[in-house]
Amino acid sequence: MNSFEIAFADCKAKLNAIEGSLAKELVRNTSAVLELKDSFLTLKRLLEVDMASAFGFIVTLNDNDGD
Repeated sequence: MNSFEIAFADCKAKLNAIEGSLAKELVRNTSAVLELKDSFLTLKRLLEVDMASAFGFIVTLNDNDGD
C-alpha cells in the first residue's frame, strides 16, 4: 500500500468507528473524533504536497468559511 491508500484506509476506519452522529460522538467520545480529524489532516497534507508535485502544479486548499 502506498501512503495515500494508508491514509484513506485510516480515515475510513476512524470514520466507521464513529457511532451515531458526529455531534453526539463529539460529546461522548471526543478522542475518537479528534483522531478522525487528525487522520483527515494527514490526508489533506498528502494531497497538498505529494499530488501537487506529481502533477507539477500548486494546490491551495482553504478552510475559510467566508467570515
